Amino acid sequence: MANLLSDTDKAYFTGVLGDLFDTFQRSIVVHKEPVKTISNINTSNTYAGYGDTPNLENIEYVPKSQTFQAMISYMDRAQSSLDTEINISVPKNAAVRIKVKQDCRDYIKTGRTERVEIDGKSFNVIGDESIKYNFGYSLYVYYLELTKWKRRSIIAFLGE
Repeated sequence: MANLLSDTDKAYFTGVLGDLFDTFQRSIVVHKEPVKTISNINTSNTYAGYGDTPNLENIEYVPKSQTFQAMISYMDRAQSSLDTEINISVPKNAAVRIKVKQDCRDYIKTGRTERVEIDGKSFNVIGDESIKYNFGYSLYVYYLELTKWKRRSIIAFLGE
């Protein structure tokens, strides 16, 4: 069966899609769960089961994040209704849609992603990614919701 597009046409379109991504890409920061490092545990005079605990000052949380490029679309009612009309499943509380390349997708999928920072605001990833595959050029689509931090949550996080 004959193809509507030749291999040359497909290569041209994938080049155009790559140019489109390069033109509209912006930086995002993906924050992962911090790495817990324990150093120099003082175990002298510590007896298991007798109420003594190791020195907690030796525990340090090292932030882990990486910057990637993404195409960012802020969601509004018009966009949500258009996506619904063309049968794209959009989460109810989605505020942002990002399209990322394979390296960012792998980073998000590995371990626990705490938040994604865009334009100085924090967002949570909603659900799994969907793939947009066009003639061999793949982009991964994620929907994000605005992070809702409450003062009580921050105080609990800081341990005050």
